[in-house]
Amino acid sequence: MKNPPRQIDRGLKKLSMRAVIAVVAVGCLALASSAAYDFIKMQRLRSQYLDHIAEGVAADIQTQLRAPADRLNPYMWQHVFADSLGARGSDVAFLLLLDASGLVLASEGDRFAPAFSGPPGFVHVQGTALYLFDKAIANPGVESGGEAIKELGLQHRALPARLRVGIYTSSAGFIRMRAFTHMAIYVAAIAILVLAACLRRTLWALFRK
Repeated sequence: MKNPPRQIDRGLKKLSMRAVIAVVAVGCLALASSAAYDFIKMQRLRSQYLDHIAEGVAADIQTQLRAPADRLNPYMWQHVFADSLGARGSDVAFLLLLDASGLVLASEGDRFAPAFSGPPGFVHVQGTALYLFDKAIANPGVESGGEAIKELGLQHRALPARLRVGIYTSSAGFIRMRAFTHMAIYVAAIAILVLAACLRRTLWALFRK
């Protein structure tokens, strides 16, 4: 049997080359998409992890201040803040108690004072990355002008309304590292895809040999 014509042979080689490029492109796109999705998911997981830490700190503080008189006493908050920061200083940067108008009633970790105001979320203060978490404070049995306050003689005290917890983002450093690993995979996949497109002529030359 005679060999196929040269034109057909070239056509088959060209088709094979395109198939290889298509497979590489699809594989790189799939890898890049997966890496990008995992990166976004890791970033969300990081925020959730930091929220969980801050939520635990806030819950522990409020558990220690159940009595109405303690809730309205800034000195009691200050004492609990000092103990909490001493026990969890590796995670917690600062603790802050605010009233409804934003007045600071108690605080610990004042070197991060620039983060005492502004919205919650990720910030940088003095070169330190922090995550700010706000927690509304419930005051069961204690309402402005209520009988409980009058009985305690605290009707002129400002009611605590919000607890802000500043968390070091390094507490979730392992999640951030995994996120950037996925980002590196994404960049590598895109780089391979671009390289394959740029070397298309070179690949065709190799198939012609």
